[in-house]
Amino acid sequence: MGLELSIASIVFLLLLVPFALVMEGIRRKTVARMQNRIGPPVWQPIYDVLKLFQKGKTDTLAKENPFFWIVPILTFLSGLAFFLFIPFNIISFQHDFIFLIYLLVLESALFVLAGFASNNPYSTIASMRELILMVCYEMIFAIVILTVFIFEGVLSVAQFDSLFLFWKLPVAFICFMVLVAVEIRITPYDTVDAPTEVLESIRNEYSGKGLAFLKMADALKMTFFAAMLLYFFIGNFNMVAFFVLIPVAVMVFSFIQATTCRYRVDQTFKRLAFYLILALVEIVRIKFIVW
Repeated sequence: MGLELSIASIVFLLLLVPFALVMEGIRRKTVARMQNRIGPPVWQPIYDVLKLFQKGKTDTLAKENPFFWIVPILTFLSGLAFFLFIPFNIISFQHDFIFLIYLLVLESALFVLAGFASNNPYSTIASMRELILMVCYEMIFAIVILTVFIFEGVLSVAQFDSLFLFWKLPVAFICFMVLVAVEIRITPYDTVDAPTEVLESIRNEYSGKGLAFLKMADALKMTFFAAMLLYFFIGNFNMVAFFVLIPVAVMVFSFIQATTCRYRVDQTFKRLAFYLILALVEIVRIKFIVW
């Protein structure tokens, strides 16, 4: 097991949360401009989180249910743990991509648990929707990651070094883009966060510090998937390039969100099942090529 901590990675880790919140601001701003609105400033999410942290403890559920206040903190910490592997490679060991898959499953499981712990009917519906979708999209993620590593013939994220892999693995790239839309919960796969159906999803009963941790976790997850998209399918660039290209990837996600309509739950599940079959066909094809 390797542990590598450079000055650049330390600085970025210290600025990671504000940077992720600014990326959330860029997403809001881009969607607003595409809808012919001015939109909030890009630093508005930072203001939101700071204001939430200034609020006192008003959650009565936190006193009755310990999961209600501890799950948002664990969700936030799991979001930070993603960046220990990509793009910094602070922690590296053989088959560490399997541990990365477990981290993403853990984050989704904590999201579900947060909804059930709030004891709100809308939050419960959102958690049940997430459980249904996890059957497919977590498997798609695992298969896509395995396809990439089998094609490259490496056993660790730190060993990965390839340029423009989306051109060599187009099917895996398409499946990954669909997966990103599901994971960060944007249209057309935002059935879990659908505001017209389940209001604020699992966040309905949260306020103050708990809601702040959930908002930071969402921003970290979106930023991480932008970094993962660049790292695996575009190229393993230096830190400066990631600072420049991550906002570009976030704007691509914003374009998808602003130009698509939401699927129903059954439509989402059918399409994810199709992409699951497509990912399985792709990994079998790559396996035969490697052989």
